Amino acid sequence: MPTQNLILHLLNHPNYEKDILNELDEKIVQPYFKKRKADDKIPSRIGNKENIFEMYTYDNLKELDFYQNCFNESLRIQPPVYYSSTVRMTENIVAGGLHIRRGDQIWIGMANLCNNPQEWQQPTEFIPERFDNSNPISLTPSGKKRNPYSFSPFLGGVRICLGKTFVE
Repeated sequence: MPTQNLILHLLNHPNYEKDILNELDEKIVQPYFKKRKADDKIPSRIGNKENIFEMYTYDNLKELDFYQNCFNESLRIQPPVYYSSTVRMTENIVAGGLHIRRGDQIWIGMANLCNNPQEWQQPTEFIPERFDNSNPISLTPSGKKRNPYSFSPFLGGVRICLGKTFVE
């Protein structure tokens, strides 16, 4: 599902698709062919017999910053996990004005965390640049640094979001 969501967003934003393809070419494809050409193994262009998966390594995939930003943005807008499993509070807390007692069972709305208008500027818009910490859109609407746990598409960081601990 996350990959299909990204594809949908890229179809609606072709400029981002072009940027991803340029990044892929610059950071993966061209270095691969430059190395292969230096080794006198193939010419400097893709042929019918090239396996594109040979170009990817764990290290060079980490260099795809813009792709990662786009992927994270698609996860933020439509997190694959909309609600957590049941969690039981280990102490009394107040979260968002709601009094939750020790022992209460609750569910966390991950989609609400990832689209919270107090944490995200223009939360309904697809803006991958918000995951670039040097970009002003990465800040909250009030200009503060965003809570790192406001992006929790896979349930990470729920303890911090509530401000207290709990057990499942």
